[in-house]
Amino acid sequence: MRSRTILILISLLIIVGFLGFQLELNLPGRPPAIDKTYTPLTKSPPTDIGSYDVLGYVVSKEKAERWLETDKGRAALSPDRGAVKVTEELIDLGRDAFYQETCTLTC
Repeated sequence: MRSRTILILISLLIIVGFLGFQLELNLPGRPPAIDKTYTPLTKSPPTDIGSYDVLGYVVSKEKAERWLETDKGRAALSPDRGAVKVTEELIDLGRDAFYQETCTLTC
């Protein structure tokens, strides 16, 4: 009786393992529409289009506009200093990269 139970359990484990191995998981290539997520119920992160990210520090759009009026400000917001202008294309590029990134066994 005990060996029969063990045999059934091993058979079930083999079948479940085989079926699990055969499953193909499809991850989304693009994020879902905003109305199909919980984001409207929570506060989404700011996407200040026109602001700058200078090595992880955010320079607001208004402040960046003032800085760009001076030579010192233009130098501070130059790509050579690590400044990146936040644009809609940049946000879309980041979103696409997040959803299309794949990982191999070496991750």
